[in-house]
Amino acid sequence: MAQRIRTRLAREERREQIVDAAAEVFQGRDPSEVTFEEIADAAGVSRALVYNYFGDRHGLLEAVYRRNIAVLSEGITKALVSTRGRREALAASVRVHLEFATTNEAGYRYATGDLVFARLP
Repeated sequence: MAQRIRTRLAREERREQIVDAAAEVFQGRDPSEVTFEEIADAAGVSRALVYNYFGDRHGLLEAVYRRNIAVLSEGITKALVSTRGRREALAASVRVHLEFATTNEAGYRYATGDLVFARLP
């Protein structure tokens, strides 16, 4: 087993590091099948630290969901700034959704809450 190098990070940076690792480990997998140990290993921290930051699986999943919702929302907001009229706004919003769904399929599923989508062929 590789020895972990301990690095002191600010609380928010460490939290983001763990959310990054969780999102990576969740790729192509059912989050209910992922252990905190796997996420801790991917983040280079202890399992206890993951629990300390998120409490339980639901807290960690919520953090991953919220991050992806924020990314999608930010993309839509940026796209809407340059539109005029409802038709352009709708088209821009759809484009952002499609781009996010194709570039980050798992993130899009989390942002939209569509975990059933993950199980489709």
